[in-house]
Amino acid sequence: QLIFLGTGTSSLVIGSQARASGGLVLQTDGFQFHIDPGPGALVRARQFNVNPRENTAVFVTHNHLSHCNDINAVISAMTHAGEDKKGVLVCNKTLYEGHEDLEPYLTKHHRDYLERTIVLNTGQKVGIEEIEVHAIKAIHSDPHTIGLKFITPKFTLVYSSDTKFDESILEDYK
Repeated sequence: QLIFLGTGTSSLVIGSQARASGGLVLQTDGFQFHIDPGPGALVRARQFNVNPRENTAVFVTHNHLSHCNDINAVISAMTHAGEDKKGVLVCNKTLYEGHEDLEPYLTKHHRDYLERTIVLNTGQKVGIEEIEVHAIKAIHSDPHTIGLKFITPKFTLVYSSDTKFDESILEDYK
């Protein structure tokens, strides 16, 4: 099941919440993945009866407000403010380290709440039981932006995040 908590992107849309911006939740094979928890992620999760405590992993494709503003709140809710060290964060390099004038939205404090953090670059993959997640090429102003390809026993889901179209990305998205 794929639950859309909101995909609003521009600052005008986010500011007015004309479109919600809480990201996506993928529930499959007993796992729950919260993808790109932007502003309002927890409020929207509650509206759709999504319990953040059930998150297996949180994925962040890039370090822009619309895709990760609520990362620390989601981690806190998932772990009972760090009392229950659990879950995995899979993110791009900029969310974890920052880049030039981009400070990371993820705080060092909230990193410690998690069981594990995995920083993925384009071309790398991670496995969660029988589910493979590939970091695929995306072209965006955050130079480390990634798209995600979830390969499950039942289906494949590709999430492009924010990317410009370029023929060089087509193979990854097949």
